[in-house]
Amino acid sequence: NFLMMFTVFGMAGYFASVIKAPITGSILIMEITGTFDCLMNVLCVSMIAFLISDLAGGIPAYDALLNRSLRKSRNFSDEKSV
Repeated sequence: NFLMMFTVFGMAGYFASVIKAPITGSILIMEITGTFDCLMNVLCVSMIAFLISDLAGGIPAYDALLNRSLRKSRNFSDEKSV
């Protein structure tokens, strides 16, 4: 049980820091695991991971993917117009 809780905390912290959505991440991880026993603990871990990622200047994963996609489409449209 102890190892399972640390795994859940790690998943929630990682998801919250990468996606930069701590509440959504916490609820999603709780739904995946099927247990809501440690919801407050998961929320605390997610908020701390989010704050550390924000202070470190991390870029949300979906923002990075959007920017990359927009750059590729801009380069593609520039090549077509030449």
